[in-house]
Amino acid sequence: MTKYTDEEIARQLEELWNTIVKGTNRALELLERSRAVEAEVLEYRTIVENIVAGAETTKLEISEIAQQVEVSVETLWQLQVAVAEKVQTAEQFRNEIISSVAEIGGIEILSALKEEISSARTRLIEAKMQLEQAEELLQGLEMRSQEVATQIESNKNTVFQLAQKTADKANEVLQVRSDIVQLQEDIWSEVQQNEIRIEQRYSIFEVQLQANLTATEQRIEAFQQEVANAIDRLNSTLTTVNNEMEGKIAEVKTELIRSQINQIETLVTQARSQEEGAIIQLSKKLEIIEKRQKYFRNWLLGVTFGVGLALAIAIALLRLR
Repeated sequence: MTKYTDEEIARQLEELWNTIVKGTNRALELLERSRAVEAEVLEYRTIVENIVAGAETTKLEISEIAQQVEVSVETLWQLQVAVAEKVQTAEQFRNEIISSVAEIGGIEILSALKEEISSARTRLIEAKMQLEQAEELLQGLEMRSQEVATQIESNKNTVFQLAQKTADKANEVLQVRSDIVQLQEDIWSEVQQNEIRIEQRYSIFEVQLQANLTATEQRIEAFQQEVANAIDRLNSTLTTVNNEMEGKIAEVKTELIRSQINQIETLVTQARSQEEGAIIQLSKKLEIIEKRQKYFRNWLLGVTFGVGLALAIAIALLRLR
C-alpha cells in the first residue's frame, strides 16, 4: 500500500489549482481573441453593408444614366429625323432652285431662294450643333458608365476580399471556439482525474490514519495499564516500607525506652546521693532522645518524599514514551 503524506496531497491540490488557473487564463485569452475576431467581422460586415449601400446608389446612378441614355437616344433619333427632314427639305429646295432657275431665271426669285437657302443653312447649323451636343452628352455618359463600371469592379474585388477575410475570420472564430471547448474538456478531464487520485490517496491516508490511531490507542492503553501496575507496585512498596518503618520505629522506641529505663534505674540508684546532678543529666539525655526522635522522623519524611518524587518522575517518563 502506497503511503501519501499531507505534503504530497497538498502538492497535488496545488498542481490541480495551478492547472485550473492556467486553463482559466487560456480560456480568457481565447475569449478575448474570439471577441476581437467578432469585432473585426462586424467591422467587415459594416464595410460590406456600406459597399452594398454604395452599390445600391451606383445602381440608382446607372438607372439614371440609362434613363439619360434612353432620353439621349430618343433625342438623337429625333435629331436624325429632323436632320433627315431638313436634308430632304434642302434637297427639295435645291431641286426647286434648280427648277426655278431653269424655268424663271428672275432676280427676285433668286433672292427669295437665297433667303430660303440661308434659312435652311441656319437650321442645318443648329442641327449640327445639336448633334455635337448629343455626341458630347454621349461621351460624358460613356465616361460615367466606364467610371461606374470601374467602381463596380473595384467594389466587387473589395467585397470578394472582405468575404474571403470574413470567411477566414469565421474559420478562426470556429477554431477558437473549438480550442475553448477542447480546453474545457481537457480541464474537466484533468480535474476529474485529480479528484479520483486525491480521493484514492485520501482513502489510503484515512486507512493509514485509522490504523495509526488504533495502534496509538493500543499503545496508550498498554501504557496506562503499565502505569496502573507501576502505581499499584509503588503503593504496595510504600505500604511495605511504611509498615517496616513503623515496626522499626516501634522497636527503636522500645529499645530506647528499655535503655533509658535501665539507665534511669542505674541513674536513680546512683543519683540518690546525687539527685540534682542526675536530674540534670536525665534532662539532657531526654533532650537528646527527643532530638534523635525528631531526626528520625525527618529522615522518615525525607525517605517518603523521595519515594513519592521517584514515583512521579517514573509516571512522567512513562507518559513521555
